[in-house]
Amino acid sequence: MAGLRMMEIVWPTNQSVFSTNPKMQAKLEKDLLKRNINPNDLEGEEDYVDGDMDAEIDRIVEKIFMVYDKKQTKLLPKKVAQKFFSDLLELYCLRQNRKKKDVVPKNVKEQKAIEECVAKMNSSGGKDITQNEFIEFMNCYDISEALAPFIGNGATEFDITTSNIQMVDTRQFENQKREGPKLVYREYPDD
Repeated sequence: MAGLRMMEIVWPTNQSVFSTNPKMQAKLEKDLLKRNINPNDLEGEEDYVDGDMDAEIDRIVEKIFMVYDKKQTKLLPKKVAQKFFSDLLELYCLRQNRKKKDVVPKNVKEQKAIEECVAKMNSSGGKDITQNEFIEFMNCYDISEALAPFIGNGATEFDITTSNIQMVDTRQFENQKREGPKLVYREYPDD
């Protein structure tokens, strides 16, 4: 339940599945108590604007990783990653207010779909998934793209990872002088 709530924060919707279901809310509170997680740690301290939201998502993604990395090794075995994707599919179904059998097409083999999802997360192809791979995955895919092998409609034509995105180095513009007329800012009264 704690993992589901955190995933819901990373991939937000208008209304939490926990706010509409008192039984799930009670299970969440019990799970948070068992894991020694303060429920207030899952909520932001203020309204976030621009870059601040990125920092908040990074904080929650790290907490999600800690929920699944019970031994605190900074590695997720593939079995644990499979559990993560099962939980993610459960969250997706709860948001749709549908059962898994109604969301996942009949021709999709669940085990094969889970293995495809884990392979997408495990970009290095190693035995376990590192914390960096997990964070990169969470930052690069939305929930429907992450579950594309299950639901099929979120697949992209290409995978987006930090290794295939070309970033612009802005340092070259830091000391350049702006050409053209000098900008003049207006002052407005405080009333």
